[in-house]
Amino acid sequence: MRRLAITVAFVFGAGGMTAQASDPEQVVRELMAGFNAHDAARMATVVAADVEVFYMSENGVPELGTDGREQLVEQMTAYFDALPDVRSEVEAIIPGPVYVSVRERIVGGAASLAVYEVRENLVRRVWYYPVDAPPAPPGARPGSNAASGSDTS
Repeated sequence: MRRLAITVAFVFGAGGMTAQASDPEQVVRELMAGFNAHDAARMATVVAADVEVFYMSENGVPELGTDGREQLVEQMTAYFDALPDVRSEVEAIIPGPVYVSVRERIVGGAASLAVYEVRENLVRRVWYYPVDAPPAPPGARPGSNAASGSDTS
């Protein structure tokens, strides 16, 4: 169920973009808008026929979760039927010329970091990484406890 929730996050967010989006960030926002509208057909307009969605396992190994547009539509349709109130929010977005990174959260649920590869105005691949902890405060070093000022390394 967690994988499905993250897949669902794959289509979350808001935005009034059209399927004719012309830059990678707009393409991703259109995909997210389709997710929040529970419109798998709309989502299909901005993904490649051979789209691949990968989920990173706890040990950092990518696992293929979706292989192709048709499978994405089937998965999303079933997901929306099972969770009619599901929505996703964008917490942060970092656009680029090919890759768009998004920290997204299912409303009331899990968060993920997603990296979308967008080429020729279509999402080609997506990688989802689990986000289990809140972000570190600014200036915090890995292995340190910024809140207490103690170093755990």
